[in-house]
Amino acid sequence: SQIEGVGKSIADKCGGLPLVVQTIVSSMRTKRITEDNWKSVENRNERCLPHRLPPNMEA
Repeated sequence: SQIEGVGKSIADKCGGLPLVVQTIVSSMRTKRITEDNWKSVENRNERCLPHRLPPNMEA
């Protein structure tokens, strides 16, 4: 499904860091499960996902 694809994209961008995944999922707990909500979370969190961290902070 489309939502599953967005979810996988978010997980991929988390770079294998479970705390990042858990934090993002926690933020979704109170939201309706819609593709737009998931895309919003993906876009909003992109600036803090690991691919944007300095090299010495990456896993």
